[in-house]
Amino acid sequence: MYSIRMLASVLIASGMLLTGCAQNNQSATVKGPGKDLAKQWAKAAKEPVEAENTTLEPEPKLLPMTHFSAGSLYEKQGNYVKAIDQYNKAIELNTTFVAAYSRVGLCYAKAGQYDLAIQALKRAADLQPASATLWNNLGFAYLAKENYVQAEECFGKALLAKPSFARARMNMAIALVQQKRDTEALGHMLRVAAEPFGYYNLGAMQMAAGRCVDARESFEHALRLRVDFPAARKGLEEAMARLPKSPAAPVPEQAAAVGAGVVPPGETCLVRAAPATRPIEGIDDEPAIANAPVRCTAAELTARPEVTR
Repeated sequence: MYSIRMLASVLIASGMLLTGCAQNNQSATVKGPGKDLAKQWAKAAKEPVEAENTTLEPEPKLLPMTHFSAGSLYEKQGNYVKAIDQYNKAIELNTTFVAAYSRVGLCYAKAGQYDLAIQALKRAADLQPASATLWNNLGFAYLAKENYVQAEECFGKALLAKPSFARARMNMAIALVQQKRDTEALGHMLRVAAEPFGYYNLGAMQMAAGRCVDARESFEHALRLRVDFPAARKGLEEAMARLPKSPAAPVPEQAAAVGAGVVPPGETCLVRAAPATRPIEGIDDEPAIANAPVRCTAAELTARPEVTR
């Protein structure tokens, strides 16, 4: 009995001691307005510190049209290197950007890089096969490379798309004259010019090809059709000056025929005139020649690409 009473006393004392400890712990907790803030600090102390985000925001990407506009500006300034760079950036962002392929192709041509011009213009024509302008410009690039068969094919596609395309007909005539197919060339020129101007331009193309004998005959024919034709008369004089050891033929003042056979057939010029292939800018639908007055002279006749915008 005594033992039981002693055990009960010990348990009661232990319970009082534990209760006192609990009260002491409660008195140590933070009370008042700072209670929530203290909890937040305690939580933050347990979490790992994250490194400060120093990553820069990516620069905004430029649109294909932005590069194209920059290329157009550089091209107008005659800075073809920078123009080509901007057009190519536009193409990288839009691989079906026909206008960018067209303009970069013409810039390559102006810079004398005809292989790259052909590559770009061919891509443009493939993307837009109904465009007479693109086929004409591709043909021009082939002319510059003296690939007259391919040039003829391209001009043919241009005329198939637009039969009234005067510039393509004149360029077709140049390609045909270079292949000594003068009758076909004359047929194309007579579609866009009166007969005297057709023969005059035929003579100018023959001169550019180094065929002075044939050129002389064409200029003489033009003068028979139209006596008051200063450009044809000047062309005839230039052709005669380049012929080797040939007696001067009379310049027709009237419509009388001039005797033939002064120079043996097949005789070539002393100086071979290289085909002129410098691109000429102009209005999109500007004809290569006009019936009157004469727009092309022997020195100025060139293959002309069409201008695209």
